[in-house]
Amino acid sequence: MSDNNVKYEKKPFNVLPLDILDILLTVYMFISVLVLFTPCGGITGDHPCHTGGLVVAIVSAVNMVFALVKVMIKSLAVKRIFAILTAMISVFIIIAPGTLLPLCEDHSMICITSFKPGTVAVAAITLTVAVIEIIVTVLKEKGK
Repeated sequence: MSDNNVKYEKKPFNVLPLDILDILLTVYMFISVLVLFTPCGGITGDHPCHTGGLVVAIVSAVNMVFALVKVMIKSLAVKRIFAILTAMISVFIIIAPGTLLPLCEDHSMICITSFKPGTVAVAAITLTVAVIEIIVTVLKEKGK
């Protein structure tokens, strides 16, 4: 016997409030690296920090794409994988400027006074959100 009156409901996306916060933070990081925390304040020339700024901008763009894709995913396990990737990228952004990526040697330059602290601060907040999201997805899966 078949019931022709069965209604199929599409399950909406499994959007967590942390997903929205993650999008806002990653978009802010990407835009701020290009506009607000620009290495050397837009001074042209061959400065070592320009490479660092470019790498941080590219990595921030990848992180932003991860955050946007994560909103469209229903599976908590896959969301957790993207949160782990976001956490790893955030750790890279925290560690890279000045250690892995060269910055100017003059400590009064904007790459030392603005670029590095600004990107590290936003990446630290993004890392915190990613860790919280990992914990929330684990707890939600165990609660099922």
